[in-house]
Amino acid sequence: MSRHVLVVLAVLLAGCSSNDHGESSPDNGLDECRTPDGGLPCDPTEVVCGSIVCTTPDEFCCISADAGPPACLDVSASCPAPVAELYCDEAADCASGQVCCATVRSGFPVQYCASSCSGPSSVQVCRTTSECTNGQPCVTQSCKGAFFETCGHMPVGTGCEPG
Repeated sequence: MSRHVLVVLAVLLAGCSSNDHGESSPDNGLDECRTPDGGLPCDPTEVVCGSIVCTTPDEFCCISADAGPPACLDVSASCPAPVAELYCDEAADCASGQVCCATVRSGFPVQYCASSCSGPSSVQVCRTTSECTNGQPCVTQSCKGAFFETCGHMPVGTGCEPG
């Protein structure tokens, strides 16, 4: 199962605690990509999908219970027996004015682009604080061994160990 699927599953199904270490600049020379310490580097228009990379906005990552390993599908296709669908992993994967959100839809986790993330099980996924629309920093999170980044800390006492 890919790291991103564990991220989505951990965030949406179990909740978690957070570990904010501040931000550092990656070695890619992009000043606008200041990731939290321990965070993943920015990768605009790319979504990691198991051992492959999907190109947004034309493709999404389909992780299916029935269709073999994770696969990049055309956005017009449907994911058979989905375990997770990942259309983004940062705001730079989305159209201008949109952010990357994560939620549970029809019983499975989905990361998708929207103008805002709303609803009790919806969180903004990020790579940098500058993309966070809720005024919170982009922080690394740890939940049952999965690490991910969200805008702000997840609620305390949701069943996960501190990172």
